[in-house]
Parts: sequence; C-alpha cells; structure tokens
Amino acid sequence: MKIVGLDLAGKEKNPTGFCLLKINEREETEIKLLHTDVEIMEEIRKIKPDIICVDAPLSFPPDGYFRDSDIEMKRRGFKPLPPMFPAMRLLVKRGIKVNYLPLKVGLPASMIRLAGISRRGLISAGSKDSPCPDNPLSRILREAINTYRLSSPA
Repeated sequence: MKIVGLDLAGKEKNPTGFCLLKINEREETEIKLLHTDVEIMEEIRKIKPDIICVDAPLSFPPDGYFRDSDIEMKRRGFKPLPPMFPAMRLLVKRGIKVNYLPLKVGLPASMIRLAGISRRGLISAGSKDSPCPDNPLSRILREAINTYRLSSPA
C-alpha cells in the first residue's frame, strides 16, 4: 500500500511537504519538498498511491469566519485558523484546486485530531500507546482506516 501525505503551502513559490509511506512487508518513507501543482501531480502519477491525505482546508465557510468543523475543533480545545483570514484564503483556494485534481483524497490531519486519534493511531489503532476513543467521528474514521487496511479497528 502507498499513502501520500501533502502539507500544502498556500503559494506555489513556497515549499509543500510531500511524504510517501509504503507499507508492505516493511515500512518505507520518502520525504521531499515540492512547489508547483504540476510537480505534485507528476509525483502522484508516478507513484500511483492508494490514498492521498491533504492537510489543508478544502472549503470556505458558507457565512462568517469559521466552518462547522472549525467550531467543533474550537469546542474541543483546538485553535484552528479561520479559512477567511487573508493568508488562509490562499491555502483554501489552493486546497480546493488540488482537491479537484484527479486524486483519491484521504483523511486530513485535523479530522484525525478531532476524532481523538493520534497520528500513530492511524497505523496502530487501538494499541495502548495510541488509543482510539469511542465517539461517532472516530468510529467513522476507524471504519475508513479498516477499509483501506491501514489497521484493524479498536
């Protein structure tokens, strides 16, 4: 299985973090910096990943500064940046653009945190080191994780 993670920059002139995780008999990672959407798409076409996770907002709020998901994150003690802040607007626009490219998008990091699942929990869901809480969102995410054979549900 091949999983790509993108830590998308708002502007193409700034570096976007690109990570490839290969899970077979053993795990391998490859990390690099990319800049343009063309570079990102070339890497994705070359690798043909099973899952792509984009760490960027992929929508604007219908009204106001925060989306429902941002409000929920604030309620749970996180401090999300509003997508309507000027610098964040660039990231949202690019995230929307990248999301419409022919990609299979996975789970953004903010959704994973909101569900109370640690990043290690994606690979070892339910272990003592990375417990998965029992709430509706974490159940949905665990089901998605199990569907893509990242781990078995807790």
